[in-house]
Amino acid sequence: MRRVLVEKLGPGRVQVSPKFRAILGCLLGEVWTEPCIDALCVTSDGILLARHAGDIGFNHVEGVVEDLLRNLEGLAEVAQLTPEEAKALVARVPARGAPA
Repeated sequence: MRRVLVEKLGPGRVQVSPKFRAILGCLLGEVWTEPCIDALCVTSDGILLARHAGDIGFNHVEGVVEDLLRNLEGLAEVAQLTPEEAKALVARVPARGAPA
């Protein structure tokens, strides 16, 4: 399923911001931006944090997880993902308090 998502959401497939492209790359295990995001985590209060390549900790606040989930839902629609593909994409978002 990851490979299918990479094919449908990779660079040149859908237009998204560089920040969202970096987040997508991280969720799918791809390096699509410079700097890339190595890992994401969601705090217990829903803040989305990122660890960029070369960083020691989660030093970058990217927003709130609810916004990411809403953006992924919109992306799934634009990219014409199947319901199973959309569910698999959302499932890659880390749970609150757990790094991915």
